[in-house]
Amino acid sequence: MTGRATYPNPFAGASSSCRLTCAATIGPCHTASPERADISDGWDGLPLRLALRVVDEDCRPVRGAIAEVWHTNHRGGYSGDIVQMCTMDEADKAKQFFRGYLRTDDDGRVNFDTTFPGWYRGRAVHIHFRIIRGAYDAADRAEAAVISQLFFPEDVTKQIFANQPLYEDFGQPDTTLGTDNVVGGELDPSPYICDVASLPDGAMLASKTIILADDNSCQMQGAHGQGPPPGGGGPGGPPPGGPPPGPPPS
Repeated sequence: MTGRATYPNPFAGASSSCRLTCAATIGPCHTASPERADISDGWDGLPLRLALRVVDEDCRPVRGAIAEVWHTNHRGGYSGDIVQMCTMDEADKAKQFFRGYLRTDDDGRVNFDTTFPGWYRGRAVHIHFRIIRGAYDAADRAEAAVISQLFFPEDVTKQIFANQPLYEDFGQPDTTLGTDNVVGGELDPSPYICDVASLPDGAMLASKTIILADDNSCQMQGAHGQGPPPGGGGPGGPPPGGPPPGPPPS
């Protein structure tokens, strides 16, 4: 990400229409995150600048909120001492790659430097996030303004797994947005799909506005109108050619 100082503001001229961001399962692969902007821990992959903007129902920026994100490496595995099936290597349990949190600035914005996630059996490519008001609490059941997930346009995902080094050996994801057990039941999944752009230095810019409510009771709908249970669903597996074990589909 050599050109980060010149990256455009993806929220310039943003729409004044705010649609509430609904909740999704936290999944079984969450654990404590460090406070940092670069969450890659040196892992290779397609460089990705993840820009998030947190606003209220009136589209006013929410300053000082914690935005926490976590996702897999390009192989489809998570870091951390979590459920056995979430990690691919025993050594990954002692690591914190692709986990981090930041506090929103005066514009409600945070920027994470990361890489495009991998896929695992039973899930569309996704990024988990959690917004917390107040002090950071690593517990899964910590009070949060919203816990949800972000996705990518399917044409972008297909291109990456067809042509990008490190990704192409894994083949195409076995799950689409329409069959995903977290977002597949949404008639319009656009509130959870990142806006993406290619940057001059070869990185991808992915951005999304997250809209909070004082009483967020809406729930993202999975395929067949049902999402996974709070624990995250049944066991899954790694992408074809990827090293076992793979994480569960959540």
